[in-house]
Amino acid sequence: MAQLLNLKFFLYLYWLGAGSSPLKASRRNVTSNTVETKNNMEKKSYYDLLKEGITNSFDLTYQDKLSTSEWQDKREEIICRDNNHCTKCEEPKVILYGKGIREMNQSEKDEHWEKVSQIPNLPITLKKERVVYPRVPVQLHVHHKYYILNKLPWEYENKALVTLCDLCHTEVHRTEKILVYKDDTKSETTDLTVCRNCNGSGYLSHYKYYMNGVCFSCSGTGYLELK
Repeated sequence: MAQLLNLKFFLYLYWLGAGSSPLKASRRNVTSNTVETKNNMEKKSYYDLLKEGITNSFDLTYQDKLSTSEWQDKREEIICRDNNHCTKCEEPKVILYGKGIREMNQSEKDEHWEKVSQIPNLPITLKKERVVYPRVPVQLHVHHKYYILNKLPWEYENKALVTLCDLCHTEVHRTEKILVYKDDTKSETTDLTVCRNCNGSGYLSHYKYYMNGVCFSCSGTGYLELK
């Protein structure tokens, strides 16, 4: 009886999308590819956005600049240079249906278990340590090793940019101070206000399902003055 309940529960998780069903994964990839194709078609240049901003009287945010074709081209160049892997932890180590996936970290496992434990009629025999946790997508970011005031994101030298996964990107911003220079000479730095919402990472991993988890408080810069 207990085995039957566990089997029903396992199938229920698959139906909810908590498991890694090949059929569901295939459907997700079709949807994802469709969205990516649409986004690629809608990419605008920086100057197109500038003209829109002037016409409609709005200022471009840092996130607007990251949506431009110029940054997307630079981002793709850096990620390809780094062989589509995080340069810190080398994720993704596993590729499924053309997408990088990784094991959940402990905080993600805790969050997942909290959701699973709320499912009605949960088998009594199911314990937290016995749950098979699904793998999650690897989000690759391009990290600026430093910032220069009034410099556009894609105007940096390639050696100033590096590929990091979302977890390592957050960790780097949490543990390292990213210098902000006043000009291209990089002879003098300036102090800016670190965003408290994301601790300077520019991303919130628990919101990665929307806009890749970009922090809207700082528009992904990590600093309030740069947004």
